[in-house]
Amino acid sequence: AALIGLVELVARRRQQMTRARFEADSLLTLADRLDESVPSQAVVDQLQAVFARTSVTLLRHEGEDWVVSAFAGAGSPPAATPDDGERIDLSTGIHTIVLTGPPLPAADMRLLTAFVEHLDAMLQMQRLRDQAHAAGALAEANDLRTALLAAVSHDLRTPLASIKAAATSLLEGDVSWSAAETAEFLRTIDA
Repeated sequence: AALIGLVELVARRRQQMTRARFEADSLLTLADRLDESVPSQAVVDQLQAVFARTSVTLLRHEGEDWVVSAFAGAGSPPAATPDDGERIDLSTGIHTIVLTGPPLPAADMRLLTAFVEHLDAMLQMQRLRDQAHAAGALAEANDLRTALLAAVSHDLRTPLASIKAAATSLLEGDVSWSAAETAEFLRTIDA
């Protein structure tokens, strides 16, 4: 009886080690593919290959519609809505992964969670990069606007000072200006 228990324990450990090796190899393969031009596509492709799904689709919610962001499949069209398969919502709030095929075994959930969290982090990093790029463009536009305003302000300072001096001189009640002097002040203001 003890020998049977030991054999069962060794068999369970071997199965766990095989599973752990499979998970590590899958994640290593994913890491190797992330330098591709579209890393979210690499993750979707790898999800389909590792979990042998009929299709894996990354959908993005735009208004009332769903748009395919990335798709991998084995002869199946991409999911058009989250209801077309097993739905996994990402924390971005606008992305959803849809897996089609037979139900996943419980043993695959840990690895699936790692893939999904990785994809979620990538999409959030991309969103932050896009926001940083947009903020950089706004900062450049603001710097240009400030420089333009400073240049215009400098160009307007001298004429405004002349207008102010002429108007103030005309408004002085204790000085009486001749018609020629008044006309000269008015020409300065007009110019």
